[in-house]
Amino acid sequence: MAGTVADSFEKGADLVHEMAGIRLGESTVERTSEDAGQRLAEAVQAGRTFGAKVVWPWHKDYQGRRCAYVEMDATGVRQQGEGGSSAEGRMAYVGVVCNPCPEWPWPEEKPLPMQARYLAGLYPLVELGPLLRRPGRWAWTRPIVGWG
Repeated sequence: MAGTVADSFEKGADLVHEMAGIRLGESTVERTSEDAGQRLAEAVQAGRTFGAKVVWPWHKDYQGRRCAYVEMDATGVRQQGEGGSSAEGRMAYVGVVCNPCPEWPWPEEKPLPMQARYLAGLYPLVELGPLLRRPGRWAWTRPIVGWG
């Protein structure tokens, strides 16, 4: 959504015009972006995981144990205050539960493209781990120790 990738909702409106040839006002891009964000937040709060349920054939580590990979990264996000004033930035975190194909698969394993579920947002870091459990559960074939 253009309102989330641009520096301002005005630039988001310009981006929509450039990409789709549709002229929207800054306030329309703002309302639409905030409404979509609210619906997404409610879905995450309700525990909804997006995408189809898929059981992944988890690859084995070098000791023959099936394992999942959990990765996280962060980036600074500039914020805009009331009336376009400056505001303190925030950290956006990106987390992924994935099943990358090992460099040297076990003889009985077929190399598959990497399977992954991503989660990103302006969550406090302590909230990201529990949120990653939900998409990860969809792919487990059996419980993994520490992941209920």
